[in-house]
Amino acid sequence: MTEYIASSMQTAREAVESGAEKLTISDEMLDLWNDVDDQAEEAGATHIMSAILACADAPGGLSGEVLYGVLCFCYEALRERFEEPGVGLEAEQRSGKCVEAISFQKSKIMDFLGAE
Repeated sequence: MTEYIASSMQTAREAVESGAEKLTISDEMLDLWNDVDDQAEEAGATHIMSAILACADAPGGLSGEVLYGVLCFCYEALRERFEEPGVGLEAEQRSGKCVEAISFQKSKIMDFLGAE
């Protein structure tokens, strides 16, 4: 599974560096998704894999809606990985990891919006 995620992330990095408007993952990688997901034992792995798949399964490119979904998957991966307790806004506001993740995501969005 680690190889699958590493390979997917490398493909994503190359797409970003080349200025591609969408992420294209090989049919072989897409076909392996369910098998790899079934073997995923590490907390948060399924959410990270879903974020990668969401980027690849965006026929219209990486729209705001798609990126919102990707950010949500990444956030949920963090919550699961660090076993953040509680549900809801108040619990997340008490969590340093959740606050840090939201702050990071906001800064990246603001960087992008400022770059236009």
